[in-house]
Amino acid sequence: MKLPFFNRKRYVEIKAYTRSKRALMDVPLCLTKDIKCDHLNPNNIAPKQRKYIPSFNTCYGRIAALRNSITLRTWCEFEITTTKNAWDFKWPAGNVFMNAKEMDDNSFKPTGLWVVKVCPSWMLECNDNTLDFLHCSHIMNTSHLHIASGLIPMIDPTPNFFTYLPKRDDVYHIPYKMPIIQMFPMTDLPIHIESSYDLKKFDELFTLTNSNPNFTGSIMKCLKDESTTL
Repeated sequence: MKLPFFNRKRYVEIKAYTRSKRALMDVPLCLTKDIKCDHLNPNNIAPKQRKYIPSFNTCYGRIAALRNSITLRTWCEFEITTTKNAWDFKWPAGNVFMNAKEMDDNSFKPTGLWVVKVCPSWMLECNDNTLDFLHCSHIMNTSHLHIASGLIPMIDPTPNFFTYLPKRDDVYHIPYKMPIIQMFPMTDLPIHIESSYDLKKFDELFTLTNSNPNFTGSIMKCLKDESTTL
């Protein structure tokens, strides 16, 4: 007799596919615990003093997130220049894996801000399509780039994110390999993530992003599994 409880996977399995071989080699999606942070150096505090001096190395929020979140790092360096009247987004010439565009949404035009959508070259798949992810700026994002947070469902395979750019004179220098997005699966189960270079799988999942069946609210309607009214 088979017991369903023992046959179920007791972890969340997430697969990330990219069409950039360099992204896989240099900045694969991974658990946050696997990210090396050179500016977190406990040796800067004398061993005898460490128990007396609070530091970011012992921050509960950082430590608790190490195994419970996935890190997206920048897949190339880029710069954003803003003025009161315009914004400009630059990345290395010949890099076809960066994509940024202003959101032209008449119902959401924050005063004094541009809203820009950035599209990484990754597609995600999970063994639980009902799972939601908390999507937010990374705790190790040391730039002053403001990234909007929110929940994304696994039925949507894209880890796209939105930046808010104030209409002022400013320059954002974002280095290569910087942790920029932190994704928290809304589950108590352990998380396993596997990154791979797979053009076929990337293209397959990409068709879910460019085939909206509805004028508006496609993801919400798909989640509700709404039937047609023919």
